[in-house]
Amino acid sequence: RSCPRSELSNWEIYTIDDTPVTDVMLRYETLAEDLQQLAQRLGLERPLSLPAQRPKGQHRRDSRPWQEVLDAASQERIRQVCAREIQALQY
Repeated sequence: RSCPRSELSNWEIYTIDDTPVTDVMLRYETLAEDLQQLAQRLGLERPLSLPAQRPKGQHRRDSRPWQEVLDAASQERIRQVCAREIQALQY
């Protein structure tokens, strides 16, 4: 199944002239910790938290690492489409 570039990358949403313009970029892998740090940075009285039910929690039933789930062609497609995110977030 082919996945359009727009479904794999949202780089254009938070960049101008291909340069990130956000103050902070949060990582999904450390989102809870990143949200705590962001709340402190913003001086919020209450910590930010994630909903108990993840929006896509039922979407992906296979919990193996992506390297084991995706074939080589799919991994390469993601590397190509998301090259800017991979570089910016130092993956």
